[in-house]
Amino acid sequence: MDLESHRRWYDYSRARDEMLAATDISFAPSFIVNADDKKRARLNCISPLLSVIPYKELRREPVKLPKRKKGPRIRGAEESPLQPGTGSVLRETKVDSFGRSPEKTVKAFKAEV
Repeated sequence: MDLESHRRWYDYSRARDEMLAATDISFAPSFIVNADDKKRARLNCISPLLSVIPYKELRREPVKLPKRKKGPRIRGAEESPLQPGTGSVLRETKVDSFGRSPEKTVKAFKAEV
């Protein structure tokens, strides 16, 4: 905020209040939202809008799924994906995210210490 804006703060506030008084009507009300926290500001903007929408809970019938067809056996499906070395997708890697092997990383760390 520059010095001129700071000097005219009360003029701006008065003009804002006059504008709201002139435009705030019953079928189109005005709201002032504190926007210091953007997430809360958005929720506070949405809340009055949602409060005027008539809401009625819908009754839904439970969905009945048909039985699955027998298909070809998927290789490795019976193996646990959480155990490395069992033929699963999750395995121990020989390099880290920078492409270095763990042995080189340990040696480099020991050299720095």
